[in-house]
Amino acid sequence: LVAVIAGLLGVLAAAPAPPAATPATPGAAARRTINVGSLYQGFHQIEATAVQHLLIKRGYGVNFVVDHDYKSLFSGLFDGRYDLVPSAWLPSGHQLYLHGKTLNKDYHIVGATSTDALFFFMASPAVATASSIDDLADPTKTNGIDPEIYLCAGAQTGLTIGTKKIVEDINARRRAADPSAFNFTTTVGPWDAAAKARLFAKLDSINDDPANTDKIVVAWFGPWWGDSKYIDQGRFKRMSNGKTGEARFGMPNRGVTLASRKFVESGVIDRATWGALESLYVGAKAIAAMDLQHKNAPDGTTRLQTFSDYVEAHGDLQYFFKSAQETDAAFG
Repeated sequence: LVAVIAGLLGVLAAAPAPPAATPATPGAAARRTINVGSLYQGFHQIEATAVQHLLIKRGYGVNFVVDHDYKSLFSGLFDGRYDLVPSAWLPSGHQLYLHGKTLNKDYHIVGATSTDALFFFMASPAVATASSIDDLADPTKTNGIDPEIYLCAGAQTGLTIGTKKIVEDINARRRAADPSAFNFTTTVGPWDAAAKARLFAKLDSINDDPANTDKIVVAWFGPWWGDSKYIDQGRFKRMSNGKTGEARFGMPNRGVTLASRKFVESGVIDRATWGALESLYVGAKAIAAMDLQHKNAPDGTTRLQTFSDYVEAHGDLQYFFKSAQETDAAFG
């Protein structure tokens, strides 16, 4: 590696370089297919597709695997099923799945493809008295708000795990302030097609009707197409995390690409490609835009096609991916 981004707070540190015997540019015969693991959500797949796209442009074969289980994805990095895991949210979102592993010993952070990935609550327009998660702990500011904190993710996600803890926190403070205050609840169930249809139907009924006065709060995140539709282009508003949200949701995350130390030292990827991966940056705004673009694409469109089309239409990304195909001397 030229350098790796190390430390959960983004401190730069040098990582072990590939063995000296590794050729700077392995020939086609020396290159094996690289296994890239991705979480199943569309925005994670789009961000991981950036890595897939770059590797293909650099002449590598890629086996792109979508894993529907968080524990399986991250354990796959260490048992050899996956060589690279892009779009891991650190330092907060996915850190629990790296428990017991040591940065720069068991795994490396190759580079950050996005920043400002975060968890938060969003509120419908009729919620006028509560602007932060801390406000939900004050019974005088929650009159008429639906007690259910709606979820937009599955049970294994950092968003759901953090939300459950937040609900416990704010309920304890509500009872201390007023023993007769209602408790907030959150229902954790399968995040399947039926659950998605119910939630989005409710959100659409509020978002599309200026006269709607429903007061609801939803555990949310960004970047993804929903952030763009309901907040950036819609009527919902982002609540600030406050001290309660910061304690449970953690710091804003970077979307980073992880590699096991064994893979880093294997010599499978040439030095110039490590450099390209290290400097690869897509950004949260582009990820959300591509996620929405893919959602609205014709059936049968792959995310690699969506990504390639987006790159061709945006000069900043197009320039990077063209430069990533230059000779190794360009990365010297």
